[in-house]
Amino acid sequence: MYPLDVDVTAIFTKNCHLFDAMAWNDAEDTDVYIINLKDGDVLHLNAEPMYSLHHANAYQLNQDEIIVDLCEQDHTSLHTYLTVEQLFNPPATSEWKQIQGQEFSRYKINLNTGKVSKHRFENKLNSLFTSMFDFPMINENYRGKEYCYVYGVSLVDYTRTAIVKKNVCGGNQTDKIWYKENQYLSEIWFFPTPSEDASITVDAMTPDEDDGVLMTLAYDGELKQSYMMLLDARTLETVATSYLPHNIPWSAHGYHFPEAQF
Repeated sequence: MYPLDVDVTAIFTKNCHLFDAMAWNDAEDTDVYIINLKDGDVLHLNAEPMYSLHHANAYQLNQDEIIVDLCEQDHTSLHTYLTVEQLFNPPATSEWKQIQGQEFSRYKINLNTGKVSKHRFENKLNSLFTSMFDFPMINENYRGKEYCYVYGVSLVDYTRTAIVKKNVCGGNQTDKIWYKENQYLSEIWFFPTPSEDASITVDAMTPDEDDGVLMTLAYDGELKQSYMMLLDARTLETVATSYLPHNIPWSAHGYHFPEAQF
């Protein structure tokens, strides 16, 4: 729970603009609540003030440690992000800089000591894209389990969007980026390659965690057309593109349910 207070009554005096009714409280910490799903016990800890809209994954590493990976950002970032004036007047050149507190970060929660510590990932490519991205997506077979890869969309000054593959396990493998000028990307989805052997477990699949494809809806600024794009999740190389008969506005938070029957 972040130190961001919402004055519900202020919504009616602020022209129903929710962000105008929010106030950041520097004097408070971030409250961390850990609920034991077996017995319902609640552990309350404190962390440094921070804010995030989306988390990538969380898992218990061992008896004493929990890992939480999330996309940190400035709590004021959405206040004016979607105003018409901002959308129609993006900066001609990017002035983005890597800013601590607005990066994809890892929090380690020590259940024994009660300490919550923040860790920054190495930026081997020295790229804003690989440090500052959002809408994280993982191979869902690794939800709540130790994992290595997270994918996201980096939105720089409205006009520069990239798909990022972040390696959170370290080692020699570097991050990867898909970026082209005048291509505007929406949120991505990960689809693992179906296994022919239904008996294969997640643990056995660990070396192939990134075996699959990414899908996104994009807009070609030069052709002024929307298209669907598939990328190889291992290499971020384009597998296929399909231009659509009509344009689709930027979208987020859709999902695929393979078990659904219609």
